[in-house]
Amino acid sequence: MKRLESYQAARYRRQRFLKYLRWFVLVLVVYEILTIYAAKALVVRSTAMEPTLRPGDHLVVFPSAYSFDTVITKDQFAYRTPQRGDLVLVRLPSAHARSWIERAGWSIIDFFTLNKLPSSLRLSSDAVIKRVVALPGDSLFMENFIIKVRQQGSEHFLTEYELSGRSYDINTQGLPEGWHSGLPLSGFFEERQLGPDEYFIVGDNRLSYSDSRLFGPVSSKAFLGKLGFRYWPFNKKNLE
Repeated sequence: MKRLESYQAARYRRQRFLKYLRWFVLVLVVYEILTIYAAKALVVRSTAMEPTLRPGDHLVVFPSAYSFDTVITKDQFAYRTPQRGDLVLVRLPSAHARSWIERAGWSIIDFFTLNKLPSSLRLSSDAVIKRVVALPGDSLFMENFIIKVRQQGSEHFLTEYELSGRSYDINTQGLPEGWHSGLPLSGFFEERQLGPDEYFIVGDNRLSYSDSRLFGPVSSKAFLGKLGFRYWPFNKKNLE
């Protein structure tokens, strides 16, 4: 004859379940707060930032480096602007606006999968890693894949390296021999000027055009965070 569970045992089992559930919810809430405002882990899945970043690199992003977002609404409180040379996480202009429920859902999925879910399985790939090379009011052009910038109020153009003070490498290898400046992906574009709240962002892999050369400048509201450091692989140098 099957022995029935006593009332006390059933009550203890329910209390233990509720205790574990409360701890799980608490851990999840703390994780949400940390990833929204403090730091978020990110895995590189694109070659657009080679040679600085390669697929498989594990990074830490600071979401509140430039602005402070509310959890439910789309209000943004900016207290700092991106600088030349910054490596940033940017929302693509074509990305659809996600509700707070959708953002929370994907955050929970990232929590359970340790942020290893392939981007191809996501509903959309709405964020990219790029480098800021020009700020609002700047004039710029590209020559041999190098951005040259004239600051607002200045008379002279300087290279992206001179203005940012950074010494990063770019990838320009792979074009067929004889590929001239009039052809696409040639590494040239004519002078243009940025308007108010317009930032020009590019990838370090200059043969990949998924940046401001394709979709134009982005506004300050498009920035989702600043890259902090690479924690894997260990043998690679710090981010420039």
